[in-house]
Amino acid sequence: MHPVKIKLSVIIPTINRYNDLLNTVNDLMRQNFKDFEIIIIDQTDNINEKIVSQIKSNSITNYILSNVKSASAARNIGIIESKGDILLFLDDDVIINDKEYLSYFISNLKDTSISGIVGPIIDINTKTVRDIRHKWSHNKHWGWLFFPRNYTEECTINDGGAGNLCVRRKHTLEIGGMDENFVKGAHREESDFNHRYTKKFGWYLFDPRCSLIHIGRQTGGVRSWNKSVKTKAQHHFDGAFYFIFKDVKIKHYPVHLFATLFFFFYRKEIIRRPDLAIVTFLKLIRGIFNGLILLKNGPKYITQ
Repeated sequence: MHPVKIKLSVIIPTINRYNDLLNTVNDLMRQNFKDFEIIIIDQTDNINEKIVSQIKSNSITNYILSNVKSASAARNIGIIESKGDILLFLDDDVIINDKEYLSYFISNLKDTSISGIVGPIIDINTKTVRDIRHKWSHNKHWGWLFFPRNYTEECTINDGGAGNLCVRRKHTLEIGGMDENFVKGAHREESDFNHRYTKKFGWYLFDPRCSLIHIGRQTGGVRSWNKSVKTKAQHHFDGAFYFIFKDVKIKHYPVHLFATLFFFFYRKEIIRRPDLAIVTFLKLIRGIFNGLILLKNGPKYITQ
């Protein structure tokens, strides 16, 4: 007997955010489009059995417990386990108000020339959107670094956050899924995937209708692996430089280094306590060496 084929697989890695996760699942269950499954990869140590039982109570949820604490590894598990032709990557703490949200992805991808869809990610604290882009964001090589994720106009783009990203399963497997060298929730993990994907299959469509609100909970998720809220965790530095060495042409290093330094140093904690800049600088140096080691060892993709 052949397994039942479905259209869409929603893949959600999670760690220690059960209430938010349950709300996200409930929002998905209210969607008008019904031909989908939800794959949850739970990396939490202390399982909340009560909420897990609620999440598993519907017939379309595939709940997987993983002891490998890595967003990229979790997404790869979801990719392998998925039954849908189309994959939608979501964060575990999002709010989806539009009941046609899933339908927009499906209708767009009926056009076989479209490789994937990126939707806006709206911050819950500001809920602001932008209808103007910085001129730098139009550069075909590095403009994505300056593209606003809360943009309101349809366009094409070669990058997008893995918290609201829809791609074709066949293409995803062809490029090996996520690179698990981006450990935990390392900086640039989704950008590495996006650039490999769009380089081979064409740029994404950015569709403002596919919008969701991101809670950005300060506990759980990728924040579970940072012992200090004052500086970024070491794996983010490692990921940033691994990405540059692996995916960026040398002539584009300056703009990427600028964006990297801005990301790590332009923080209110460092402005208030300049001594933290020294800690950040030391992590950055270590990140350069770790990035080179990762590059030498080679990527860790899904093997078919």
